[in-house]
Amino acid sequence: MCAQDHGVPPPGESHLDFRHSMFTDLLEKNPYPHTLLFEADEVPEALNRLRCLALSARSFPTAEVYVMDSGMAAMLGGSMDILAKQKQHLLILDVATSHTVGAAMRGDEIAGFFEYHTSDITLARLEQLMVDLCEGKLEHSRVLSEGGHGAFGRRSFGFDAVEGESILLMLDREGICASSGSACTSGSLDPSHVLMAMKVPFKSAHGSIRFSMSHYNTKEEMDHIIKVVPPVIQKLRDMSPFWKDGKVV
Repeated sequence: MCAQDHGVPPPGESHLDFRHSMFTDLLEKNPYPHTLLFEADEVPEALNRLRCLALSARSFPTAEVYVMDSGMAAMLGGSMDILAKQKQHLLILDVATSHTVGAAMRGDEIAGFFEYHTSDITLARLEQLMVDLCEGKLEHSRVLSEGGHGAFGRRSFGFDAVEGESILLMLDREGICASSGSACTSGSLDPSHVLMAMKVPFKSAHGSIRFSMSHYNTKEEMDHIIKVVPPVIQKLRDMSPFWKDGKVV
């Protein structure tokens, strides 16, 4: 059973930010649609609508009851389609009477999603949201400022025609710590085997780096990264034999 549930936020916190934080925390640990599916006796206390739904369903003649937020249920249902399961990259769009949900899937994992009020969205805006979602450009704060519900994104940062290790050395000089390759083989100089399996070109996968962030990071640190990274990439590309006239060769 499903229903939209904003949750009950602490005093002073927006219910949209609270909903976004709750789903983000769960998906960062386990980025699969079924992560947001709850057994009747395991529904988070803050999700009062789903808890009431699960309680009411106890009278049904069934041994098990599961509940889920309706927007997240659309993602789970779309990902389980027999044709969709054959795709490595998948876009899911659920346009309902009240809310519109768009999601990007990489294999079985949620790469990102957004939620918007259907009455406030135009076809042009919807198309741009889907493009930005795929490119990892959507920001929760921006979607909120437009009147939407929010956005969530998980992505790997990659730069064509440069080596990840060279990027890390130059970032280290600026006091920025990052990693290259895949998390489970961080000591290897080889590009991420995950990105290679996803058919990411070698010249792009070799420039993949990972920034690990948490609530301890500050806005000043993010601003520093944004300021430092572009000139580092440009300097390395200027020395790269694989970069010419602003593109990979």
